[in-house]
Amino acid sequence: MTNLRVGQFVRSLANDLGLGKVASVDGESVIVEYFDGPTAGEQPTRKLPAELVEPAELRQERRVYFRHPATHVWFVGRSLIKTGDSYRVQFPNRKVGELPESALFVRWDRPLEDPTEHLAHRVNETPYFHEGRAPFRQSLVAQQAGCASMTGLFSSVVELEEHQIEVVRRALGDPIRRHLLADDSGLGKTIEAGAIMRQYALEKPWEFGILVVVPRPLCAQWEEELARRFLFEQELDERVFVVPHGEVAELEERAKTVGMVVIDDAHEVARAAHAQELEERELFEVYRRLTGSVDRLLLLSSMPAAEEEATYRAMLHLLDPEKYELDAQEPPGPSQRVLRTRRTEEIDWLFPGRSEKSVIDVDVAGQADIENALESWREGASAQAAEDGHTSQWTGLYRRFVEVVCGPSLALSQVIDDRLSDIENSAGLATFDGEKGALEKLKEVAVTAQKQGARQKALLEELRSLEEGERAIIFAGDEVSADVIWEFLDNSLDIGVVR
Repeated sequence: MTNLRVGQFVRSLANDLGLGKVASVDGESVIVEYFDGPTAGEQPTRKLPAELVEPAELRQERRVYFRHPATHVWFVGRSLIKTGDSYRVQFPNRKVGELPESALFVRWDRPLEDPTEHLAHRVNETPYFHEGRAPFRQSLVAQQAGCASMTGLFSSVVELEEHQIEVVRRALGDPIRRHLLADDSGLGKTIEAGAIMRQYALEKPWEFGILVVVPRPLCAQWEEELARRFLFEQELDERVFVVPHGEVAELEERAKTVGMVVIDDAHEVARAAHAQELEERELFEVYRRLTGSVDRLLLLSSMPAAEEEATYRAMLHLLDPEKYELDAQEPPGPSQRVLRTRRTEEIDWLFPGRSEKSVIDVDVAGQADIENALESWREGASAQAAEDGHTSQWTGLYRRFVEVVCGPSLALSQVIDDRLSDIENSAGLATFDGEKGALEKLKEVAVTAQKQGARQKALLEELRSLEEGERAIIFAGDEVSADVIWEFLDNSLDIGVVR
């Protein structure tokens, strides 16, 4: 049962019409009346689900309209402060009155079709306000023209590069705001995405909501970047949400209140479309519903299109499911939804001394044992998920194991210890028969592999081959892995290693 009352100012999460007023409540539905202006005849209405309608409070200095009940003359004023169910309103000539909320009206977010009628009824404000605002408005228009209306990019705390400006310009100039940012690694996809997100927030300051879906190890980094570089510190966890891949329950909950979705490492999400495991394919369906529920979508991926054609098509399918069918046989071909900058001579100066990507093959002793032990645990978890119905939670835990299994084995050991602690304290997911033994076996082989240290030794050998004066930056998937690598290198090298 809704708590909304007739005459109350409200805002709908289902449209961008701005403020309206409750005209009537019918069970789980609400009739919202929007105010086009004093000169309009019948005012527009919308029938909306009650769960998508929320109360709204007028900001100070919001223009309001009041019709005198005796003379039926319209007056224009400014809201000052709300007191209970009333507002104190400032009218011309320093007249102040306190009026009930139900007696006030504010225009919806649609322009007047015929402003001459509005002027003829003299419900506009005095020239005094126009004269005061005009210089500011002229300055604002000049600034917007100077930055080609890309205020989100130029108001962010970032060092701008020419290729980033071009990508943001193309994205914002497209009436369909659904794109795959496919720049090569290191060219600043995060900055491009952040600038586009900030533009959305500036365009819809009272309505925007953004869901950012990223690999779990990158959540803290994304939150820091959004707060520091794109000034979203106050909006984090209020209107901007950073959620790890695979957290189905939270993804579905946040999707109800946002108008934009951003997915980092989108190729990881897209690979689930053709996974052998049913749980993975069901997870892709969650992302398909999520991306289909919003008008604004950004996918970030540096995976070359030719590397995994099926995965690339799945990403395009999330952008435009009608044009790019998931199981089509022909190659997807070029798409205007894909914005890409490749490393060229013109931008090589951004990478001084950086060599091309190379892959180091490492023969990790015990890796097969780890994978077999993990598969044994997965089989038990899959059976338990079918029994208790918590498929998404078990899938999320399995993905967490997979994320760390390719890093230092000590990180895997810590994740196993966390799960064993949950079992011991009867917290989180209920255990299944044999789970504790399967985890202890997995931890045993992980510790054995850690003692071999094959990955760390291969990394050390590569670093020792650098020329004098060359420096290296090492990225790790999570803090535990970073700590393990740092400690190993700090003890093995005679030079400074900064964590």
